Amino acid sequence: MRVVVYGSASKDTPQAFKDASFELGKLLAQRGHICVNGGGNTGCMGSLSDGCLQHGGKVRGGCLLAGAAAARESAHALTRMPRLVRSRARWSE
Repeated sequence: MRVVVYGSASKDTPQAFKDASFELGKLLAQRGHICVNGGGNTGCMGSLSDGCLQHGGKVRGGCLLAGAAAARESAHALTRMPRLVRSRARWSE
């Protein structure tokens, strides 16, 4: 099952929130779910992806950022980052 999670991508996110996000990512991986999120590499989004990937899970992400350079700088090394078309993310296998 794909599970969509929205959370902060701020570098100022409290550690307790990042820890909880990591645990959620771990649980999703252990239960065989695919995590779908914004694809950021910081805050809750980054911790969620780290937890999932470090426990053998799959993560799909898509960032809607102002420019391609900004997207590259903040993107996490996910299992898959789909191409965005007309500001709408298309989630596909």
